[in-house]
Amino acid sequence: MPHAPIASDRLRARDNGPWGREKLQFLDAFGPPALRATSRKLERWHIDLFAGPGMNVERGTGDEFRGSPIRVLHMTADGRRDIHFTHAVFVNADRRDHAALRERVDRSYAAGGCAIAQEHVRVMRADANEALPSIMAAVHPDAYAFVFADLEAPRQWPWQSVRELRTRGHRSVDLYMLFPLDMAIVRLCAYNRARREKYANILSEFFGTDDWRQFADARLTDTRSSRLRQELTDLYIAQLKTIWKHAGVVKDVYRTGRHALYRMLFASDDPGAQRIASWARRQGGREQQLDQQFGLEL
Repeated sequence: MPHAPIASDRLRARDNGPWGREKLQFLDAFGPPALRATSRKLERWHIDLFAGPGMNVERGTGDEFRGSPIRVLHMTADGRRDIHFTHAVFVNADRRDHAALRERVDRSYAAGGCAIAQEHVRVMRADANEALPSIMAAVHPDAYAFVFADLEAPRQWPWQSVRELRTRGHRSVDLYMLFPLDMAIVRLCAYNRARREKYANILSEFFGTDDWRQFADARLTDTRSSRLRQELTDLYIAQLKTIWKHAGVVKDVYRTGRHALYRMLFASDDPGAQRIASWARRQGGREQQLDQQFGLEL
């Protein structure tokens, strides 16, 4: 694992490429109109299960950009400073990422401008999967919850944890997650059957089914790899649709050129959220007056 860089604030940062900004573009675009659409909810939760240190340093250029937790602290509905997430939970398993994020959150509040009341922000050092039941138990069933699962490997996000998001009767939960297709899943579906079996349990726990095997077994040459990628994506989306009414790919993220890295998926029960997600998918950043484009409430 490469050594984590130190940002200009002298705290640990996440080593990232320009692709790291792309997954955050959807969050920036989706968040403000979603907050406006859920303005009648008494509580609006942002749950960041693999939160990171809160700052990214772009390899090669040294440019810095804020991670999702710091962005969310300042996020409001467009034109409505009074509409924002009411609660936030940021989870890290790594003690160094946890310490860096804790300090950045404290500094953000000291500097002013954060929208969420500090007493409603929880920075946790924990395994996300172990912490998830208690996190969801704290969320009122009628609240809105936006869950961001920015995982790096399938073993970090078993299907049981995805199901946990909806087992307590919550009626308004949106999931935005990284699907580590080329960065991990395809590699685990190795040509060599013995090597593939070494990771079979990880894949089955991630997909929540053994159905991935039939697609991996049929991958005999590189020419079939593109079909395998789509089959694996379709399988996971089909699984999401056993829990949510709507699910799909909202962004393909590439390292360089057409060198694919991962896909970002979004799942929701609400057609209004789906409309906002469809719009956000086409954006390179934020726009104003979004509330005029979407009439449905989440």
